[in-house]
Amino acid sequence: MLTSQAVAKELPRLRRYARALTGNQESGDAYVVTTLEALAEDPSSLTGEDGILVTLFRTFTKIWNSVELNAVPTATTPDQYVVALTPLPRQAFLLVALEDFPEAVAARILDVSVAELSRLIEESGRELATEIATDVMIIEDEPLIAMDLESLVESLGHGVTGIARTQREAVALAAKKQPGLILADIRLADMTSRRRPASIAFPRQVAMFLSRSLTKGSLMEIGEAFGGRDHGTVIHACKKITDQIDKEPGLKETIARIESQLRR
Repeated sequence: MLTSQAVAKELPRLRRYARALTGNQESGDAYVVTTLEALAEDPSSLTGEDGILVTLFRTFTKIWNSVELNAVPTATTPDQYVVALTPLPRQAFLLVALEDFPEAVAARILDVSVAELSRLIEESGRELATEIATDVMIIEDEPLIAMDLESLVESLGHGVTGIARTQREAVALAAKKQPGLILADIRLADMTSRRRPASIAFPRQVAMFLSRSLTKGSLMEIGEAFGGRDHGTVIHACKKITDQIDKEPGLKETIARIESQLRR
């Protein structure tokens, strides 16, 4: 295959990388054109041991890192998070994640060691997490599920503005601080209601157990707070949760975590 044909075959891949790197196709193509002009002046490099594809990317990289052909990159698509990365981590991330180059080849393109490339990729991950992180409001009336959601959200690097159990609480919480994302149960149930499906009854029993453990309220006062139930219902709920804790270590840990948060 003629060298010009081999170069033409790889151009779509280089253009894709250039667009992702700069944030738009016009700017990316400007770098690609300059890359081709540089190779036209010294075509011998295309026949070197690196091969045509790697040579194209190496030449492009040298130009992109040394010549500003466009203004500060901008993007109004999901690419904006990648474009916001600092230059070297951005290049490392795209070469491996988008172009699927092996790390050794990507390191060769950037003219860095494999160890340095790995460090750059890790840095890109941290920067992406910071860019994407947002404030999340959780609307969930079952305490155990809400706690698990909160832990999951925070483990992904996001912040939790709060947990709302009812529509009224959700509106008040959103008014206090507008979230970037809302995780909502579309069928909220009020634990103070008279409904008794298992999905509501068990969380309600946990809430009664915690009320008995953490407050000075009497059995009658706690029952009244949960829809006018009598003290016998509260006793039954506390006994059931105590029995379940003895049988299920996971439940014991979850309730301990809820208690810890309520005591803050």
